[in-house]
Amino acid sequence: MPATGFVGSFVRRCALAGALLLPAAAWAVAPTVVPYPAPGGNTATAVGSGPAQGSGIEWTYGGFDPSAYGSLYYGIGNYVGGAFVPGWPTLTFDGTPDVLLFNGSASNLASGLATFSGTSIVYTTTGPRVAYTRLTLTVSDTSGVALELSSPAPLGMPAELGGVLPVLGDYRAHWLFEASFDQDSGYTVANSFFDNVPSKLQGYSVQSSMGGAFYATPVPEPETYALMLAGLLTAGSIVRRRRAHG
Repeated sequence: MPATGFVGSFVRRCALAGALLLPAAAWAVAPTVVPYPAPGGNTATAVGSGPAQGSGIEWTYGGFDPSAYGSLYYGIGNYVGGAFVPGWPTLTFDGTPDVLLFNGSASNLASGLATFSGTSIVYTTTGPRVAYTRLTLTVSDTSGVALELSSPAPLGMPAELGGVLPVLGDYRAHWLFEASFDQDSGYTVANSFFDNVPSKLQGYSVQSSMGGAFYATPVPEPETYALMLAGLLTAGSIVRRRRAHG
């Protein structure tokens, strides 16, 4: 190949790479936490008295404005001092904030289930007993069909979230705290579990804390679309030239 041909080919390839890579970099923005509400606002209604009582609590979220964000995700954690802490729910029977951590082996993200596990102490007249605790998050659409959760780390979000829901429309999120003296079975809702513990010492109670939050990316700037269009036009031009010379 003549030197001029080689230089021309090299320049075209560099132009193509730059035109295509710049838009990719522009799009690769990690979502950041937006505690509540979602950008552009949203609605939320709840059924149930709380995640540690009855059958838990189910939230229905809707009214999202996709024009207010690039992408939107939902995850759970806790609020400490007014700040959202990802994947940090607590459930305790002994007065200390016992943290539950994401348990991948007890979760099924593809079926919309994320499980967080921990332990607490129940004081009885015969001595302290270890109680195994768990929080389950299940997500579905408004007709009850399970929605798939995504692993947060590959998306640039904290791994402690366990599983996040890509928000593409209205959905439901069910929260439930449970406990058992057997790590592998026998779980019941936390308040009922504690009420039915025989010979427990007085002065203790069930205390639980958790919350949900959104993670969002900004709406792409017009320059991003311009770069993407430039990349596509450059690619098309080079392909046409190659066909013409072929």
